[in-house]
Amino acid sequence: MTNEQSFKFQEPRSIPVILLLDTSGSMSANGNIDVMNSSVKTMLKDFASQNDNNIAIKVAIYTFGPDVKQILPLTNAIDALERYQDLSANGGTPLGGALNLVKNGLIEDKE
Repeated sequence: MTNEQSFKFQEPRSIPVILLLDTSGSMSANGNIDVMNSSVKTMLKDFASQNDNNIAIKVAIYTFGPDVKQILPLTNAIDALERYQDLSANGGTPLGGALNLVKNGLIEDKE
Protein backbone atom coordinates (compact mmCIF):
# COMPACT_ATOMS: atom_id res chain seq x y z
CA MET A 1 0.00 0.00 0.00
CA THR A 2 1.41 3.39 -0.95
CA ASN A 3 1.29 6.44 1.26
CA GLU A 4 -1.37 7.93 -0.99
CA GLN A 5 -3.67 4.95 -0.46
CA SER A 6 -3.27 5.01 3.32
CA PHE A 7 -4.14 8.73 3.58
CA LYS A 8 -7.54 9.21 5.17
CA PHE A 9 -9.29 12.58 5.36
CA GLN A 10 -10.40 13.35 8.88
CA GLU A 11 -13.54 15.42 9.41
CA PRO A 12 -13.16 18.36 11.79
CA ARG A 13 -14.48 17.70 15.29
CA SER A 14 -17.94 19.23 15.57
CA ILE A 15 -18.65 21.37 18.63
CA PRO A 16 -22.39 22.11 19.00
CA VAL A 17 -23.49 25.34 20.71
CA ILE A 18 -27.17 25.88 21.50
CA LEU A 19 -28.32 29.44 22.18
CA LEU A 20 -31.59 29.99 24.06
CA LEU A 21 -32.35 33.69 23.67
CA ASP A 22 -34.91 35.55 25.76
CA THR A 23 -36.99 37.76 23.45
CA SER A 24 -39.75 38.45 25.99
CA GLY A 25 -41.08 41.95 26.61
CA SER A 26 -38.82 42.50 29.61
CA MET A 27 -35.82 42.48 27.23
CA SER A 28 -36.99 45.80 25.76
CA ALA A 29 -36.09 47.58 29.01
CA ASN A 30 -32.78 49.43 29.22
CA GLY A 31 -31.73 48.34 25.72
CA ASN A 32 -31.26 44.71 26.81
CA ILE A 33 -32.41 43.29 23.46
CA ASP A 34 -29.85 45.47 21.64
CA VAL A 35 -27.07 44.26 23.94
CA MET A 36 -28.15 40.66 23.35
CA ASN A 37 -28.20 41.09 19.56
CA SER A 38 -24.77 42.71 19.60
CA SER A 39 -23.39 40.00 21.90
CA VAL A 40 -24.72 37.18 19.69
CA LYS A 41 -23.13 38.75 16.60
CA THR A 42 -19.80 39.12 18.42
CA MET A 43 -19.97 35.50 19.59
CA LEU A 44 -20.80 34.22 16.09
CA LYS A 45 -17.91 36.23 14.60
CA ASP A 46 -15.55 34.70 17.14
CA PHE A 47 -16.89 31.19 16.50
CA ALA A 48 -16.59 31.67 12.72
CA SER A 49 -12.95 32.72 13.10
CA GLN A 50 -12.21 29.55 15.11
CA ASN A 51 -13.31 27.09 12.41
CA ASP A 52 -10.39 25.22 10.87
CA ASN A 53 -9.45 21.70 9.82
CA ASN A 54 -9.56 20.49 13.42
CA ILE A 55 -12.84 21.92 14.75
CA ALA A 56 -16.15 23.09 13.35
CA ILE A 57 -18.37 25.06 15.71
CA LYS A 58 -22.05 24.58 14.91
CA VAL A 59 -24.74 26.84 16.35
CA ALA A 60 -28.47 26.37 16.86
CA ILE A 61 -30.58 29.35 17.94
CA TYR A 62 -33.91 29.17 19.77
CA THR A 63 -35.93 32.07 21.15
CA PHE A 64 -38.59 32.23 23.84
CA GLY A 65 -40.99 35.15 24.09
CA PRO A 66 -43.86 35.47 23.28
CA ASP A 67 -43.61 31.89 21.99
CA VAL A 68 -40.86 29.33 21.42
CA LYS A 69 -39.20 29.33 18.00
CA GLN A 70 -36.27 27.70 16.32
CA ILE A 71 -34.54 30.59 14.57
CA LEU A 72 -31.65 28.54 13.21
CA PRO A 73 -31.11 24.78 13.12
CA LEU A 74 -27.67 23.42 13.97
CA THR A 75 -25.53 25.25 11.38
CA ASN A 76 -21.84 25.99 11.02
CA ALA A 77 -20.83 29.25 12.66
CA ILE A 78 -19.96 31.01 9.40
CA ASP A 79 -23.44 30.44 7.98
CA ALA A 80 -25.03 31.29 11.32
CA LEU A 81 -23.25 34.66 11.30
CA GLU A 82 -24.52 35.41 7.79
CA ARG A 83 -28.09 34.37 8.61
CA TYR A 84 -28.52 35.97 12.06
CA GLN A 85 -30.90 38.93 12.10
CA ASP A 86 -31.56 41.21 15.04
CA LEU A 87 -34.38 40.01 17.24
CA SER A 88 -37.08 42.14 18.84
CA ALA A 89 -38.63 41.85 22.30
CA ASN A 90 -42.29 41.31 23.18
CA GLY A 91 -44.64 38.99 25.04
CA GLY A 92 -44.20 36.56 27.91
CA THR A 93 -41.33 34.30 28.90
CA PRO A 94 -42.03 30.62 28.03
CA LEU A 95 -38.62 29.35 29.17
CA GLY A 96 -39.97 25.89 30.03
CA GLY A 97 -41.29 25.44 26.48
CA ALA A 98 -37.92 26.45 25.03
CA LEU A 99 -36.07 23.99 27.25
CA ASN A 100 -38.44 21.17 26.26
CA LEU A 101 -38.11 21.97 22.55
CA VAL A 102 -34.32 21.92 22.69
CA LYS A 103 -34.25 18.80 24.87
CA ASN A 104 -36.63 16.81 22.67
CA GLY A 105 -35.56 18.14 19.28
CA LEU A 106 -31.82 18.48 19.63
CA ILE A 107 -30.24 17.08 22.78
CA GLU A 108 -32.03 13.73 22.77
CA ASP A 109 -31.76 13.33 19.00
CA LYS A 110 -29.08 10.66 18.66
CA GLU A 111 -28.39 11.53 15.00
